[in-house]
Amino acid sequence: MPTKPKRGCATWGCPNLAEGGGVYCLECASKLGLDADSRSYGDKSAEAVANDKWYNSTAWRKLRRSYIERYPLCADCLKRGKITPAKVVDHIVPVLQGGDKFSEDNLQSLCQSCHERKSMAEGSRGFNKKGRKVYTY
Repeated sequence: MPTKPKRGCATWGCPNLAEGGGVYCLECASKLGLDADSRSYGDKSAEAVANDKWYNSTAWRKLRRSYIERYPLCADCLKRGKITPAKVVDHIVPVLQGGDKFSEDNLQSLCQSCHERKSMAEGSRGFNKKGRKVYTY
């Protein structure tokens, strides 16, 4: 039976490949405390599951609502001289990478397009084999 193709590790900036249908390379999986059998999206780490639940919390929804009311335009589009309504409140440094959940210094309003571009750049597909960023936004 053929094996699944290797893909980039989901850890930000990691140039290694994940094997066997996993999301993380073996090195990052061990750093995250995941065993070889629980490296896929279906078996998220306890930290990732807790993070998902936090985004559905009342505290986050209130913070998000108040932030987007104060900053209704996409920050990235504004830097390029374009006016676009923001749809997403984004953590500049992702929470799973140590970013502060509640600090407004770590938040920015983005349109859906800019948020998707940023998310791709933060994932492994945003880096070449030498770990250099290839997406710009």
